[in-house]
Amino acid sequence: MPPPPEQRVPEILGLIQRGKIDEAAALCAQALTAQPHNPQARFASALIDRQRGRVAQALATLEGLHGQLPQNPAIRAELASTQVLAGQADRAIPSLRQLTASQPAQPFGHYWLGQAFLRNFQGVEAARCFERVRELAPADLNVLQPLASAYLAAGKLRNAEEALRTLLAAQPKHLEALGTLAAAIEPQNRLADAGEIYRRMLDIDPKHSAALAGLARILQADGKKDEARALLGPALANNPPPVVISTYAALCSTPEQRAACLEAANAVIDDPTKIAQDRAGLCFAVARLLDAQSDHDEAFAMYIRGNELYPKLYHPREKELFTDHLIQTFSKESLASMPRAKTTSNRPIFIVGMPRSGTTLVEQILAAHPRVHPAGELQEMRIIWRELAERLGGGIITALAGLTQGDVDAAAGRYLTYLATLNRDAPHVTDKMPHNFEQLGLINLLFPEARVIHCIRNPIDTCVSCYTIQFSLAHGYATDLSHLGHAYTQYHRLMEHWRSSLDIPMLDVVYEDTIADTEAMARRIVEFAGLPWDDACLRFYETERAVTTASWDQVRRPIYKSSVARWKRYERRLGPLIEALRAGGIALPEAG
Repeated sequence: MPPPPEQRVPEILGLIQRGKIDEAAALCAQALTAQPHNPQARFASALIDRQRGRVAQALATLEGLHGQLPQNPAIRAELASTQVLAGQADRAIPSLRQLTASQPAQPFGHYWLGQAFLRNFQGVEAARCFERVRELAPADLNVLQPLASAYLAAGKLRNAEEALRTLLAAQPKHLEALGTLAAAIEPQNRLADAGEIYRRMLDIDPKHSAALAGLARILQADGKKDEARALLGPALANNPPPVVISTYAALCSTPEQRAACLEAANAVIDDPTKIAQDRAGLCFAVARLLDAQSDHDEAFAMYIRGNELYPKLYHPREKELFTDHLIQTFSKESLASMPRAKTTSNRPIFIVGMPRSGTTLVEQILAAHPRVHPAGELQEMRIIWRELAERLGGGIITALAGLTQGDVDAAAGRYLTYLATLNRDAPHVTDKMPHNFEQLGLINLLFPEARVIHCIRNPIDTCVSCYTIQFSLAHGYATDLSHLGHAYTQYHRLMEHWRSSLDIPMLDVVYEDTIADTEAMARRIVEFAGLPWDDACLRFYETERAVTTASWDQVRRPIYKSSVARWKRYERRLGPLIEALRAGGIALPEAG
């Protein structure tokens, strides 16, 4: 006589743990045949369903069991983790918080709480959870991949790279880790390194869609558009995944290519099994293709649809307080008494402004000069700023008022050392991280002899351009027209403060003026940088360098005027943006 079902469950669970799912399923089926309503056997069946990818079925079973046995901790824990897998992170987080509080030394709860935060776009919180797992189970390498993803979401690129290299040292063919490593390296402007990683992935799996798309982006950034298109073309013709379609869309140059890409995108854009970020990418791809066909109204409808797929992470009041604290901490009076770095340098040239305000164009003009090394959008200053705030006051901005002479000397030295790793010889290095406008108070202390070029563009054009680019979630303001307008007003408020408070040299460069008279503005930029004039600065589009920003194609062509007053194509849809800008006191002479 076979043993009763409850006696078989430990054996079934052991088989699941060892990955022997078919054997576990066979035993579980026998147990359920004997006692269809046995809670232990049903619990085991839910775990088997989850392992086989039948998440909805597993969730239904666990919800039923939880209703039957609400105090059972194992059921509550597995229900919460399955909710995370089913895309219900918000529902899972309260239960997982309770689990980590009641079992603080058990990795399970911390791991799944981290997964819930990660899926809920809360990278900082996710990283803390996975770090706790590492403390509790240092030999478990499986947590390193989600830990790295959390670091990426939190903007901690180097931390992500370190975690991934630890994992890859043990598992060199871990494709997901390789892909995440490339994603951490690309924003650091290390395109050759990222390209090599994508090639490693393709050596392992020649049809790996993320690697194909990633390598195509690298080729595109390096000006090798035809080569990138040739790489993706075969993949586009055979039921392509979203990342291939959205990457190929940026490479289309003929009506036939655009038509093929539109057909591929429309075939999967409504597929509910695709994750929201991939579907958003398809929406932006379709919008770009429609724009290229001058179907601007339908294009903007797709931009709206793509942005609506993202969570709304921007909180206006928090941004206002953030700006208040910056102004308070680095007031004109405070700056006068704060220490300056003893060993300073004019080597850095900081190019700042709202994204899409012309920063890439300014850097490309300077990049053509033989005495300038263009470093692109560097994370280093923001990392230094964040770490100082963390050390001095748990991340509170106002704690930066306590900076000491040692702090600023060390920070300046660290930044210059980092520049030296990028280029040791050029007299000047450009850092065109646009959002360094928030760090200008600190920059003033570290490099009072450096130069700051502030890029300005028509506010509506700036915001529309942000709205029509698929930014990372670090730009949470960019997914909502009202939030975009509000974020612009806070940027404008801060820049007005810096103008009246800083003593570092700063030049305003208006995008529209650069388009109208490129030579006059280029000469002004070069002179401000303390450089002799070089005619190459007017042929900036001939400079052979990789450009990783959304402006990559624009700076490879001579000046053109189609981007000026682009917002008028979409005017009837821009009411929330214009209203928010006006509410913040932004002058809009062109707006109707």
